[in-house]
Amino acid sequence: MKFFPTLFFLNITLISFGQVSYDFAQPLPPEVMNVQHVDKPYRTIYTNENNQFEFSEAGIFTLTTVVHSISRETLRESSQYRVRNGYIFGVHENDSIPCVEENDRFYFGIRQRDTLIGINSKNILRKIDATNYLLNFNENGTYTPCLITFNGKSLIIRYFNYDDKSKPFEKFKSKTVKESEGIEYVTLNPTLKEWEKMSQKDFLGDAVIYTR
Repeated sequence: MKFFPTLFFLNITLISFGQVSYDFAQPLPPEVMNVQHVDKPYRTIYTNENNQFEFSEAGIFTLTTVVHSISRETLRESSQYRVRNGYIFGVHENDSIPCVEENDRFYFGIRQRDTLIGINSKNILRKIDATNYLLNFNENGTYTPCLITFNGKSLIIRYFNYDDKSKPFEKFKSKTVKESEGIEYVTLNPTLKEWEKMSQKDFLGDAVIYTR
């Protein structure tokens, strides 16, 4: 069972490989206060080959580039857009964007900044220790965790991932179970003691590494 961010991090998509789906009734860890941002030494932009994360006093954001295109015919008939010396004008007011022509179309990227933690976000951030945080993604009132670890100049992210056949959450006593279309949906509500006995390998996937 895995949770992955979509390309633009607008949603957390559930991919089910079994017949049991888990989430949590409350943000994790239990009985820990929410925080609005990470500590100051970690507030910067981290990058890998696919995406960027921005950490600031305002919260946590993903930075992505959305590729758009416009045909040469549309450009010729439009009074809004014009291309000169490898730049397209008219997409942003009083600004130009680099573009590339291919097969009679001009391709350009528009920077997009999406909020994971911050104003109007329902996600919850909780601090575990000096270098580790749990980002709790809110999905219709329940939560799935994502571990954020800072290690030197690296950012390490591990998303919610488990093998439901191994029954990793069997020891959690408080749970709500619903069934729909042959899938059992289990919402867990562990105590702090129950949570502290959990091993990260039981509910987190492989590390995704970003650097400053």
